[in-house]
Parts: sequence; C-alpha cells; structure tokens
Amino acid sequence: MYARLALAACALGAWSLAWGQPPAPPERLLRLSHVEGEVSLKSDGRRTTDARPNDLLMAGDRVVTPPDARAELLLDASPIRLNQRSVLRIDALEAMRVQIGLEDGVANFKIRELYEGDQFEIVLANVRITLRQPGEYRVEARQSDLSVLTVVAGAVDVATAGGLVQVGAGQRVFLEGRDARATLVPTVAADGFDDWVLEREVQLASEHLPASPDESPAYAQAGRWYDDSTYGHYWMADSSYGYASWSFFAFSSGRWGFHIGNGGWCWSPPRPSQGPVVAQETHPFGRARSSSRSSSASDAMNSAAGTRGSGRSWAYGGSSNSSGYMGGSMSGGTTHSMRGSASYGRSRSSSSGGSSVFGVPTSP
Repeated sequence: MYARLALAACALGAWSLAWGQPPAPPERLLRLSHVEGEVSLKSDGRRTTDARPNDLLMAGDRVVTPPDARAELLLDASPIRLNQRSVLRIDALEAMRVQIGLEDGVANFKIRELYEGDQFEIVLANVRITLRQPGEYRVEARQSDLSVLTVVAGAVDVATAGGLVQVGAGQRVFLEGRDARATLVPTVAADGFDDWVLEREVQLASEHLPASPDESPAYAQAGRWYDDSTYGHYWMADSSYGYASWSFFAFSSGRWGFHIGNGGWCWSPPRPSQGPVVAQETHPFGRARSSSRSSSASDAMNSAAGTRGSGRSWAYGGSSNSSGYMGGSMSGGTTHSMRGSASYGRSRSSSSGGSSVFGVPTSP
C-alpha cells in the first residue's frame, strides 16, 4: 500500500518539476482511475504527458483518448468514462460547482450523489447541460452543431434558444444547430462502449471499501478528526502521508476537499438530511419513463467480454460500490443519492429508495 502512495507522490513531484512550480490544488478531487491504451493528458500552456492512474486533474486539463484507448475518471466516487477518439476538458472543480466540457467523442457520466446547492454542468460545442438529479448520462459530441444526450437515469435541464428543456430518464434527444433545437428520438441498442462501461461497473462493484475511517482500524489510526467553521466535521490523514493522502485512503461515501489551512486533503462524512426539495418541470420532455431491462453482474461480465481497447491497461485506487439509480423524482431530501446493487445496463429498471446528505467542504 505504501508503494501506491509513493507512486502518487513521485508523480506529483515530477509534475511540479516539469512545469516549474507546484500546481495549486483544486477544491474537488478528480483523478484518473483507469487507463487503457495510449491516453494523454494535456494542460493549457504545458506539455502533453502520458496519463496514468491517480493523476490529479485540474481546471484547464484535457484527457485525450486516441483510437483503441479509453479512460475512467473518478469525481470522489462518481465515475466519468471516456470512449476512444474523445477529448474531455476540465473547466471548473470548485467546492459546489463542477463543469466538464466534451470537445469530441462520447462520454458516460455516472453521478452517484448531488448535494444541496451543487451545480454540475456538461458543456458541448452547441449546448450546456445541467444535471438535476444523480443518475447516468451518455453524451455524444458529434459535430460543432450536433450533440446527442441519452438520460439512462436521472434528469437534466438543457439550455436551448427556446428556453430550458428537461430531459428525463429513458429519453434520448438530438440537440441540433447553434440554438440547440431539441428533438426526442428513439433509444438505440448498447454498443461496445456501453459494454465497456458495464464491465467497469462490475469490476468496481467487486471492491469492498470502508464507508469511513472508523470502519477500518488501520485507517482510523492513520489520521484524526477535526472540526472548524469552514470545513465542518472532517477527517485528515497524518502529515506523514503527505499531499496525496487520497491515493492511499479510499472510502465508499462522502467527499474529498483540499484544506487550505492544513495544506492537505480532508474527507467529510455523511450527515442528516435537512428537508425536501421539489423539482420544477420544464418543457417538453419532462416526464420520466421507467426503463425496460435490468442486468445481473454475470450478464454484465458476459456482455462486456472482448470489448477492451488494445494497448496498456492499468487501474488502482478505490471507488464506491456499483450503484443503481434510486428514485425517479427529486423529492425526499436536500441531497439525492444513487445507491444500490451491481445491476447496470444501457436500459434497465429503476427502483425507489431513500436519499442521504453528505458534508461538503466549502471554500475558505
């Protein structure tokens, strides 16, 4: 386990030396968790590097996947997966605001939690998409004036020239022209990228991570709990674990944020719900529809066989257990959480369940 920490620390040190100064850490933790093929990492005004698992991503970075390459990023425990021939841009990683740009190709966003006040946006060449619920979203950047959105689970608002359009679970839309005209179209069968996403979900589901440091004696002894008015109740690893403690300590819930005063990453645990939130529907696709099929873990592995890209393949570091979307509406809590079994697929059934609220480190 110390080798993992040393590798992450060396990577950060090499990054700083190559670029002349230590990078200012982002407020949210977004890192590469799995790489297949010759994936590259580009940053504004800096040289291109080969992407490796546990590379820390920052605003201005781009993840580029050539043919026969794919990549997976983790925003806390929420995976963002990138198909081959794609370019993903990081626009903002703030405590309560995340903005991701898809410049080319296809990406799958499996967002497990949205906290009260969170803003999560996906930006394409001709449209901006705002997530309203946890869920699963497939986004395609086909041309400068054509984008395709599939909402497998969840709900989004799409900003068009005619106003906000809500797209609900089980719906697929073409967003055409600079004014992003929204047209509802039939869903399509799963392709090789969907199968690869499914395979990765099954692999992550097999990992059993503690929900908090208190559930593992080794983790509990390696850090301390703190309280302050800015960050609330949080846990931080001992200073001996250094800048990249998140690469060593992985938990299945909560969030990581960078503590400016202590100069390191801190983890905030769940906290009680504060009350209900009711969504306002827009037009014209606001009615969520139940999906048609559920897949077991064994089906997932069978359907995913043979779909990996060629070339190098690495993966290490933790993630939460695989989750199915829970609930078709935005009522029942200030934070909506996607937790469940390993069931997964391009179209699947959804089941109702409770939601939970997690503490969020805020900016100092």
